[in-house]
Amino acid sequence: DLDWPALQNEFSSLGKLTNVSGAAGDLHARGRSVQILTFEKRKLVYKPHSLAIDRSFQNFIQWTNSQGLARNLRTIQIFDREKYGWAEFVSPQPCSSPQDLEDFYYRLGVLLALFHVTDSTDMHLENVIASGADPVAIDLETLFHGYVYFKKPESATDVITIDMVNSVRSVGILPAPIATAEGGSFDASALGGRPNQIDPTQVFAVENHKTDEMKFVREYRRTKGNVNRPSVNNQNHDSSIDRDKFLLGFQDAYRILISQKENLLRKD
Repeated sequence: DLDWPALQNEFSSLGKLTNVSGAAGDLHARGRSVQILTFEKRKLVYKPHSLAIDRSFQNFIQWTNSQGLARNLRTIQIFDREKYGWAEFVSPQPCSSPQDLEDFYYRLGVLLALFHVTDSTDMHLENVIASGADPVAIDLETLFHGYVYFKKPESATDVITIDMVNSVRSVGILPAPIATAEGGSFDASALGGRPNQIDPTQVFAVENHKTDEMKFVREYRRTKGNVNRPSVNNQNHDSSIDRDKFLLGFQDAYRILISQKENLLRKD
């Protein structure tokens, strides 16, 4: 209730609240979860933690757009309240034309460059939404993630691991299939991730929910949805189709970042 006037001013034209759905993301602040609020005219996402870094990243996107990209990235509205915040809800949408598909991959390449220079991880199939011609990252908690090396590399494996951690592969956008015990593969990346894959890592789940026999069990889960993959005419497309556009987007953004390195690192 305290935020209602501010929300109306920040997002405008919300209308009446019609639905609230919870447990839409990771838990924070002693068990609080992400909530999706549906209003008559739009949806908002409530997150139980500061969105200062999300807001700053939108500013970073705006700055990058001003440097002369062939296709600008979409920004989303962020309303940070220090200990919690509100964000524009991003819904998956199909591309309206083959040109939109090309633009999507160009922009995803730009995003990869931005996430690489901000030392980001976890941009997997659930955290990047294909909304028409725009790839939109919706969870930015791992910006400036950083790594701590407790020892000097002592083997070829150590050296390779460090190189991988410091490369664009660690962002999570590029395909990274891993072999499963059943002889198949699992890929959680934003580019290669598909729905209905069996995650090889077991997670805790509640069995016999709301009964006196309720208990935690370990189980394998399947990937949900298809929100990370662009589509045209209800057909999802393989990333290899527009690899050139993807690489061009990365190159354009990376050249901008390198040329503006001194300005970006200034403390003011």
